[in-house]
Amino acid sequence: MVVLNETDAQVAEEGGASRLALATSMNEGGRTPDIGVIESVINTVGVPVRVMIRPSGGSFTYCDEEQVKIAQTVKEIAELGGVDGIVVGALTASGHVDRTFLEKVIPVTKGMKLTFNRAIDNTVDIHEAYDAICDYKEFVTDVLTSGGRPKAEDALLVLREMMAQSWERKGPVIMPCSGITGNNLAYIHRFLYAKYYQIGTAARVDRSFDQPLELEQVQQLSALCE
Repeated sequence: MVVLNETDAQVAEEGGASRLALATSMNEGGRTPDIGVIESVINTVGVPVRVMIRPSGGSFTYCDEEQVKIAQTVKEIAELGGVDGIVVGALTASGHVDRTFLEKVIPVTKGMKLTFNRAIDNTVDIHEAYDAICDYKEFVTDVLTSGGRPKAEDALLVLREMMAQSWERKGPVIMPCSGITGNNLAYIHRFLYAKYYQIGTAARVDRSFDQPLELEQVQQLSALCE
């Protein structure tokens, strides 16, 4: 469940969300929240919290200077203690997983788990990209993806293939996301039986990140995967 602040986190936990993805500026695709917000959330809830690491919206390709800044941010978050993991990822200019980036970030995670973000949906070959991520499966626990399409519902076959790939490689768990709502989650789950799904606006008033989470919606969505 995507949360933006302490209040969101409390509602999500009460509603049965098994894990939280903490971010800000979701209308720009998501950015790294302030340290103060991170501290507030991890001191409020008991469910695992993963923090989005992204300096700006737009491209997932970062120059050396940006990569150094991202690694420093990860180090600062690790030093807080209490954060389950981070959501991060980067691509080369040619559209492949940026291994150099991962090799800068992983050493400063200090035991935090790593979710590879939707950068994978922008790669030239999503299956090849997943294979590359598998080389870091000791650190990367899951991959957030809509199967290379704007919405997960439009890429169910690709997502199923990725889940089979995950099984074969004993690699990171595939976490479907994007466009998952109370109207299609049960259908998607029957098709994929994924371990986790990321819910964004589906549990919010007016399905907008400008509005708060609705407890009843969180409860209903959580129940659909039981």
